[in-house]
Amino acid sequence: MSFPQSFPLSVRHIVSLCVLLLFFHHSLLFSQEDSDQHHNIEGVTVHGGVNPADMLMDSVAQYRVRNGAYSTDAFQYTTYHKMAIYPTYLSDSLQKLDSQLLFLSESVSQVFYKSPNRHYEKMVASRTSGIQTSIFNLIFSRIQFQNLYAGDYLEVFQVEYVSPLAAGATRRYDFHIEDTLAQEGDTLVKITFAPKSSMAFKSLRGTLWVHLGDYAVPHIQAVPVDKNVLVRVSVEQEYRKAENGRWFPNRLTARFPLPRIALRGDTLESYGRSTITVKDIVLDPPLRNSDFGVVDVEEVIASHKSSEKFLEQYRDSVLNDKEIRTYEVIDSIGRKLKLQRRLELLPSLSRGCLPVGPIDIDLTRIVDYSYIEGWRFGLGLYTNQRMARFCKLGGYFAYGLKDKTWKWGALTDWELYRKRDLILKLRIFNDIVESGTTQLVSRDEMGMLNGEYYRHWIITKYDLSRTLFAKLQMRPFKHLSVSVAGGYAWNHTLYDYAFLPDVERYDTTSYSYRNCYMRVGVRFAYQETTYRTRNFSLYEMSKYPTVQVLYEHGFRNVFGSGFDYNKINFRAHHLQRYKILGYSELSVVGGWLDRSLPYSLLYVMAAGYEKIGFYGQEQFAVMRPNEFVTDSYVAIFFRHNFGKMWEGKFSPRIVVCQNIGFGWLRHPEHHCGVTTNSIEKGYFETGLMIDNLLSVKDLLALGIGVFYRYGPYALSSWKDNMAVKVSLTVPMAE
Repeated sequence: MSFPQSFPLSVRHIVSLCVLLLFFHHSLLFSQEDSDQHHNIEGVTVHGGVNPADMLMDSVAQYRVRNGAYSTDAFQYTTYHKMAIYPTYLSDSLQKLDSQLLFLSESVSQVFYKSPNRHYEKMVASRTSGIQTSIFNLIFSRIQFQNLYAGDYLEVFQVEYVSPLAAGATRRYDFHIEDTLAQEGDTLVKITFAPKSSMAFKSLRGTLWVHLGDYAVPHIQAVPVDKNVLVRVSVEQEYRKAENGRWFPNRLTARFPLPRIALRGDTLESYGRSTITVKDIVLDPPLRNSDFGVVDVEEVIASHKSSEKFLEQYRDSVLNDKEIRTYEVIDSIGRKLKLQRRLELLPSLSRGCLPVGPIDIDLTRIVDYSYIEGWRFGLGLYTNQRMARFCKLGGYFAYGLKDKTWKWGALTDWELYRKRDLILKLRIFNDIVESGTTQLVSRDEMGMLNGEYYRHWIITKYDLSRTLFAKLQMRPFKHLSVSVAGGYAWNHTLYDYAFLPDVERYDTTSYSYRNCYMRVGVRFAYQETTYRTRNFSLYEMSKYPTVQVLYEHGFRNVFGSGFDYNKINFRAHHLQRYKILGYSELSVVGGWLDRSLPYSLLYVMAAGYEKIGFYGQEQFAVMRPNEFVTDSYVAIFFRHNFGKMWEGKFSPRIVVCQNIGFGWLRHPEHHCGVTTNSIEKGYFETGLMIDNLLSVKDLLALGIGVFYRYGPYALSSWKDNMAVKVSLTVPMAE
């Protein structure tokens, strides 16, 4: 879209880093420099089954929150981030590159915090060799965890690992005291850690130092145990004690080797290094709640001149000759290859569009398939940010070979107030729509890796709808989104149907109706993280449940509309991670209608049965399309992924799934020509998936599984109660 886009950070992260995937391979550990007085200890013998290192680490975990910066009422500081790729070996023909780096980027950000959970970071300066965008600085600064004391998990390159400082870490990690160091009137204890051999979980290994005076950790070196992750990043972090006794980040360094590249006789070896330096810590500044908006991390660069001024002020040192030459050479190459223009294609490509100048060609509209239309061919064209940054105009047309009918649509989106994500959307279309859809999350929002994206291939009942729709949405508060919408639709069913309250008898013809309605929706996602640059808005999933509620009211006798009704849709979703046993994912969806309505306005249960089909997280795998219809229902979709079971390149994930549904229909006698089965006795199915059977560098993995239907609505043949499902996942994001 022309205005900044919103999509999950992990997906955007993968897309943004595709150009760098060639570089990542194995890892290196940092060498540690010792200073001050040493008292060498060859190791500590454990007597009586009590490991003194475990006792010490239990105390570290107990005091972790108190020692961390976030136990301060309020603070602010400035960070300088530098990301560079350094050559380590160049063949003779590439020796000219020895006078420069292969990549260089810098940024300056101001960080603000107010208890209990208000956080805001604004990027005030940014420079990247070859391109003019801050998106790479935003991503590279998140290669490593930002604060050792923040929680039980440490995130390294979008993968969460159990922290050695977590509560109960001594049950998962082996800790050993290696050395002690007298420093500034206190004692530091050097401890090595590694996962216990009997446990398989997302773990780190490395070295940390413990401050005996307050059980704080001023220094840590760590690297993921798994050697087969997409990017194996070595981390070294230093913390310093502030005046209030809390420990703040001082210098955070991440290093990752890059693969050896050989092309046409030329050889290149290199590594990347990301360094964040924290400066100008201010304790208890007079911050107000109004100083924190709806965005967590935001690019606020006033001008190129102000950006350069901030960089000069906060650099750890003046740029050396190699760094200066890096900017000169790569900026020149970037201009010659038009890298900035190519990068500006990403917002369009992320939506499945191919940009051609100021116009996006919607690739998803070119060819599609459905039961009603057969093969469908068309074209969609939309304006992009080259034409207008805060406005989008466009439309599409399509033709179905089976139904021999033209469809069309037009839209416009306006970003009215970016600070609060205030957006106005207008739609008009003449197209087919699924009868009785139950979803609060659209097909596009679920993404192409979810089987729900392909469910329209098997749906058999559609309406041809002429619809005019308007929606105004905004975020009045950080965790709350609201929307108000209205629409008018003139529908007729593409199957034989009659709604008896409207007709005297059923004569096996399609049914037509008009509907005018208003919707009010809210979405609450506590501590969902939002990142915003000039061209992108990115979201990182909340660790708390996300709740959506949508109220709809129908108006009778407005431009011929026929129904006065109230309708409530509800969805709650939560993903809970565990330190050892992987993670669980739970969705609870439901709906309620206050009266009998035509089939298309009811709830047709989300069915996804195919003998072999794609797995969808919020659909019933063995339920036939249009098998059950209700005017009130509740559905529960639960899945537990046990995570990585053992180390090695081949490491499938076992996933257990349980789907349950209840639904009721007041007047089944009102509906003629369709199946009116409800599920008031309860629909049950259980599945076992084996994900990650085949994986491509943790970017995309293929799995397979089987679901079985049982209970009051089980079918007579056991074969009919089974369905095979294929899963598509991104192991790196799990």
